[in-house]
Amino acid sequence: MTSLLLLATPFLIQARMPLALLATWAQLAHVQLAADQYPQVPFNLGTVQPHRPQPIALQGVIVAKV
Repeated sequence: MTSLLLLATPFLIQARMPLALLATWAQLAHVQLAADQYPQVPFNLGTVQPHRPQPIALQGVIVAKV
């Protein structure tokens, strides 16, 4: 590569960054519009219980941690 191209490369990359950011914003706006257009039932995290198996007691059985 020529030295001029090596010097110009960072500037060319930085020039494309705002375009990528603009495309990201446009995508997020599109997703937000779809979410506003089709509202779902609100999800209440308080009603969801984490899956934690409860130990049970069995007579005559020794339980070891795995």
